[in-house]
Parts: sequence; C-alpha cells; structure tokens
Amino acid sequence: MAEPVLHEGAWWFQRPDGLWLRWNEARGQWEPPPTQAPPAAATMPGGVSPESPRATAAGQAVPAYRPLPTPATIVYVMTAIVLACTAAAIVSGFFEVSLLGRIADGEAVSQSEADANDLRVGIISVLQALAYLGTGVAFIIWFYRAHVNLWALGAAGVRHGSGWAIGAWFIPFFNLVRPKSMANDVWKASDPELASPVGIERWSKVALPAFLNVWWAVWVLANIGNSVAAVLAAGDDPATLKSSSEVTLVSDALTLLGGIVLIKVVRSITARQEARHAGVIGGVQPA
Repeated sequence: MAEPVLHEGAWWFQRPDGLWLRWNEARGQWEPPPTQAPPAAATMPGGVSPESPRATAAGQAVPAYRPLPTPATIVYVMTAIVLACTAAAIVSGFFEVSLLGRIADGEAVSQSEADANDLRVGIISVLQALAYLGTGVAFIIWFYRAHVNLWALGAAGVRHGSGWAIGAWFIPFFNLVRPKSMANDVWKASDPELASPVGIERWSKVALPAFLNVWWAVWVLANIGNSVAAVLAAGDDPATLKSSSEVTLVSDALTLLGGIVLIKVVRSITARQEARHAGVIGGVQPA
C-alpha cells in the first residue's frame, strides 16, 4: 500500500486506481479535493514525483524513521551509573553533614578526618559529574532522534524544529520550558492509536501521563537545589557549609527519583514510537 505524502502543507494518498485523495483533518477522513490533486504522471514543485513516499513540496525528503531501542539502551546504562554514583553521594553526604555538625558544635575534629572527608566528597563529585555528562549526551541523542521521528510517523503541525531538542537545553531559563514542551509533543504525536497521517488538531489532544510531569518537576527542583547548595558552599563557616551539604542531600534524593522516572519516560516513548511505526509501515490508514 502506498504511503501518504506531504505536499503544500497537506497530506495526500494515491489510491490503486490513481485517484489522489487529501486528508481532511476536520472530518477525519480521506476525500477528493475540490480540484483533483496532481495526476500520477505529474511532478510536484521542486521536482519531486508524487509517487515518492517521503516527498515534500520543497523537494526535501522527510527523515526516515530511525529506531530508538539502541540509543534508549545507552540512556538506561548511563542513568544506572548516575543512580549508583548518586546513592554513594547520599551516603557520603550523611557523613559530611555529621562531620560539619560536630565542627559547628565546637567539637574538635582531626585534620586527617577532615582531609579524608574532602577526598571522598571530591572523588564522588567527579564521578557524578562524568556520569551526568555521559547521561546528558546519551539522552539528548535519544531525544533528538525521537523528535525527528515524528515526521516519519505522520505527525503534521509539529510546533518546534528538532534542532531545539539539542539547543534548548543550553539556554538558561528557556531550558525550563522548551524541552518539556517538546517532550509533550513527542509523547502525544507518537500515540500508536492515532491514524497516520494526523494533524496537530488531533494529536495535541492526547493526554499526558502523570510520570512525564513528575519527571520534569523533579529535574527542575533538583537543579534548583544544586544551585542553592553551590551558593551556600561559598560560605566559610561550618553552619553554612552544613546547610549546603543538607541541600545537596535533598537534591541527590531528587536526582535518584528523577533517574528512575527518566528510565520510565524513555522506555515508554520508545515503545510508543516502535508501535506506531509498525502501524505506519503496515499500511494502517484513517477510516
């Protein structure tokens, strides 16, 4: 069965008898346009043949679907490393809070004990930073691919360019809004229950699961906590340093929760896209 093609902002489908039908989003059905679509022997603007299953009016190819399981697996592995490092940081954090509390209370602490604490915290911090970096890179690769796949999965009216799946994370404050907006779109437009193609009027109405919002809220709160801890760490009195360590403990606990939910997010979206792709290549068409 021929696949739909995108031409001048509308989806078209050629029947076996050669008749071109246009997808009417309002009615949710294929129908002949007021004036018949370009005949089978014609060429669309930009020199693209209408028989080309992934053609666009601009002459650019719609990106082919790229499977998500492999990049998703890398995200799982890197996230597991982050979880292990974070668990170690939480244990270490309790020891540090205890040590700083003793110092704040005026108890004498040996230099060797203080040095051992600083060394332990330093090593764990470096390991955490490396794990965060690796996970961030793996996740952005997965996220970018998942967003690009929306076009191959027949989603029309996608609100943001896929480049933002990378760039949005590096713009202060903007990174608190745009990535979540794109994640929402990826979840909704990947719904395997929707026919292909489908416009934003329909896929935007797909409900979001609670865990997607929990993941984002936890991520934002953990980052706020890390910022507060960094400010407090600039102090030089034991009580302030103890407060910094306590805030870091809370942030690490949130990171632990966030990592678990992140795996759920990646696994769920990957499964949705794989299921939707199976439907699209299987020739599932709107009724």
